[in-house]
Formats: sequence, structure tokens, C-alpha cells
Amino acid sequence: MRALAKQSPAIRRESTAMRAQLVIAGESDLDIDSTFSVLTPLMRNGAPVAWTTLGPTLVVPVGHGVANRAPHPNAAKLFIDFVLSREGQRLVLTFDRHSARSDLAQEQSAMKDVKLIPLDASLGDNMEFYARQAQEIFGK
Repeated sequence: MRALAKQSPAIRRESTAMRAQLVIAGESDLDIDSTFSVLTPLMRNGAPVAWTTLGPTLVVPVGHGVANRAPHPNAAKLFIDFVLSREGQRLVLTFDRHSARSDLAQEQSAMKDVKLIPLDASLGDNMEFYARQAQEIFGK
């Protein structure tokens, strides 16, 4: 990170979608934090942008749960059962999202050769430390 900081990279504060638009407009050469779900519709519409990884990719696991006092807990359980099913995850794919289901790997061609590493939620316990370290290194 210190070697990267010596190159004075532009650290932008815009949303992922806005940064993608800036890359497409030629205002930026690249964005190291663009998400596949933001870029996919742009690429589909012919935008001059591509998506790739530089190695193993951290992914944020998404959880589903039922509220403690849900008015219809059994309906919620049925919904979760559907969302996690092959049919439900196939529907998730139509929203340019990805599924961790191995039986849907072939339907996610852009991700077939990407090694996915679930982000360790316990790292959030040290978030202040990492934020201070980033500010020290990048001075922003």
C-alpha cells in the first residue's frame, strides 16, 4: 500500500455507479472497486468498459433471517427457502447478482474462473485500526 501511495492515486468518494460512469466517460483510467452488478448493464449496452479480477476476490456473504417477532414467520421461512433454492438463485442472477450455489456456476460465465474468498466479518472489529492505517498511508 505504501508503494501504491507513492504513485499518488486519485481516491474518489463517489458511489460505485458514478465511478463507473467516470471510467466510461474517460475521466478515469480504472476503478479498483467497481462491482460486477454495476458494470454488467453498462457492458451489455455497449459501454467501453470491462470487468476483471487480479486474483482471488473477496466477496461479502449475504444473509437472510426472520425477525424475532415477525407477523408471519412461516411465510418468511418459505420465502427464505425459495430465495436459497436453485430456482430462487436463478432469479437472483437475472438482477446481475451472483450465487454461491455450485450448481449455478456454469450460468455465471464471468465468474467461472474467479476464486471467491468470503470476507471475514470479524475483520470489522478492527475497522478503526485499518481506517487510521489507510489515512496514514494515503494521507486522505
